[in-house]
Amino acid sequence: MAAWADGLATLLLGITAFHRAAVEIVGWRWWSRSSEPSAPLPCPPVTWLRPLKPGVRDLPEKLAVFLAALEPDDQVIFGVEPDSTEARLCAELAVTYPGKIEVVAGSTAGSTNPKIARLERMTPRARHEAWILVDAEARLDAAFSRRFRQEWAVSDADVLTAGYRFGGTRSLIERLDAVAAIQTLWPGLLISQAAGPLRFTLGACTGFHRREIEAVGGWSCLADRLAEDYELGARLAAQGRIIRLSRVVLELESDPLSWREYWRHQMRVAVTYRAATPAGAAGMIFTRGFSLCVLIALISPGPWTLLAAILTAGLHLGGVAAQATRLGLAPGPWLAASLPADPIETACWALSWVTHRVWWAGKWRQIGWRGQFQGLTR
Repeated sequence: MAAWADGLATLLLGITAFHRAAVEIVGWRWWSRSSEPSAPLPCPPVTWLRPLKPGVRDLPEKLAVFLAALEPDDQVIFGVEPDSTEARLCAELAVTYPGKIEVVAGSTAGSTNPKIARLERMTPRARHEAWILVDAEARLDAAFSRRFRQEWAVSDADVLTAGYRFGGTRSLIERLDAVAAIQTLWPGLLISQAAGPLRFTLGACTGFHRREIEAVGGWSCLADRLAEDYELGARLAAQGRIIRLSRVVLELESDPLSWREYWRHQMRVAVTYRAATPAGAAGMIFTRGFSLCVLIALISPGPWTLLAAILTAGLHLGGVAAQATRLGLAPGPWLAASLPADPIETACWALSWVTHRVWWAGKWRQIGWRGQFQGLTR
């Protein structure tokens, strides 16, 4: 048993070291290149699409900052639930910004995917051909807007999608949830973009054109998908569209979470990854070396398994510190959150292979192997 444990610990240590080196190399190359044009370019008008779910924290402040970032001819379309706090807020803003804001209200109670249901109602009202879809939780300011649009203008991308970081975490639970973007999302993004144009998009912020949505058959083709953001990119890539990852990072703000909500969210994220790309989810074994080495050391404690656990922990924490720094975050708090969060992520990753339901929008939803909604469950 000890020899087997030593061998597996050695393998995991080697995999972790290889993965860390690869992420550092591609990360250094990625972040060292500038996306800024040599001179400011005019920004063509765009239609901003912002479907708003209920209960977004500090929404009035977020929308005030967002609306201050608009160019003169931009249009904003908000998708809201009727007779909601969000609907009343957006209606007041439409009076303050006449001619700029459209508020589209419609119930999503019977929809399998509420976000797609809102977008189906919103996009017929779009005046411009260029669209930027923004997440409800985004804190999007003028600096992000300018850099993102300038980068899109000078790139060869049909579609530009932005990664994200979390800010404004107000509890340990929220920080445990948010650290996943640092320790799991960004290493995967860096490796993916190094391999060539992306074959997926992200939900935080994505720029595309009306013709791209028409080419894949409209929003309705995504209505039964859990991973609608990933699926949109996959279908666009299949149509020959070039998708690039923006070098501008968008800040999201965590939702208020209880322990139960945190676990349910982590399970939904894990199932979403597995459903969207089973091969990619299987490859996440490369990011789970720390937790697995600790597990082996607990099952079969010995000098080498304990040392391997310590070494993988050092590699893991070094990666978190480096990535947090690149994202403009102070590493210390994220290092503390990473140690307990990683085993929880690893458990969710393992369970995602046998789980066929997720908690989303206040309901349990049955999910097929490749992420199709198959109805509600108890």
